[in-house]
Amino acid sequence: MMTDIRQSATYRGRRLFLRRAAILGAGLLVPSVVLGKSDPLFDDGPDDLTGPLSRFAKEIASKAKSMLKPGRYAQELYEEFQKGDDEARLKLYALAESGDAYARTTIGWMFDNGVGARKSSFKAASYFQLAAPEVQLARYNLGVLLLHGRGVAQNVAKAMEYFGEAPRIAPAMVQLARYALQEGKGNTALHFAEKAARMHDPMGMYLQARLLLEKGEERQGAMIMRRAATADVPDAITSMVVVYEKGLGVTKDAGLAAGWWIVDQVLIQGHTLEESEAAIERFNLSKADKNQAIRFARKWLLKRVAAQQFDYTKTLNFLDVRRI
Repeated sequence: MMTDIRQSATYRGRRLFLRRAAILGAGLLVPSVVLGKSDPLFDDGPDDLTGPLSRFAKEIASKAKSMLKPGRYAQELYEEFQKGDDEARLKLYALAESGDAYARTTIGWMFDNGVGARKSSFKAASYFQLAAPEVQLARYNLGVLLLHGRGVAQNVAKAMEYFGEAPRIAPAMVQLARYALQEGKGNTALHFAEKAARMHDPMGMYLQARLLLEKGEERQGAMIMRRAATADVPDAITSMVVVYEKGLGVTKDAGLAAGWWIVDQVLIQGHTLEESEAAIERFNLSKADKNQAIRFARKWLLKRVAAQQFDYTKTLNFLDVRRI
């Protein structure tokens, strides 16, 4: 009965909307003219709202502010280009040449990746350098080129400086954590790994977990390692075998260790589930542990595909940053 009432209410609402639309179209409330660009219709701002509309002033102000967000226009042009609008690509180039740092960052990425332009990391570097004083992503991308000597002379120290100047880009913090680990600076590596992990970067979580385990903080390390494994970080999945095999921060469990081993064999090593399940015979498990391993692995692998690592040798665009 309630469904009928709702449907009838919706129907009446639609009829009322159509009636009002017809009145508007007939010119009974507003003149039926096509507004030109010179019309002052869109000159009003939040401070101009009075009467019943005044209650919406804050909402309108918030919307206006979001439209003025730095880089918004450059991002919209790139999205239009992705949809096949080549004119948007030309506008993006023009915007970059006019000095827009966000457009320069995007154009630099396009050159480095050969998207909408002939691939040239040299040109990419020049655009990133121009945008770097204003845009963190440009600094990160320039760091990537410097780290790998792509389009510029390799300079690891300078690359790390640029990564350090991009604290809101999670992969930059991962790069710094890796470098600190390579230099044998555990506490510094943990600092940057934690920053990346707080931004939900899977590799950041893995590095944080690994360092915590090596530091002896096994319970927290095991917990974060599982999060990284859930995000399909290959090294984290492999590490979970050791976590349960040795009981690092968890209760030692041969069945779960074997279960994670099956997951590793399928997702990381590329073996079939059947091959991997048959191969756990080498672990000399009890029947209960074997059944637990197979149940766990099958449940984990359900709806999962082969694990793919984030490519830290690639430069990023603004849509990439939004996704990671």
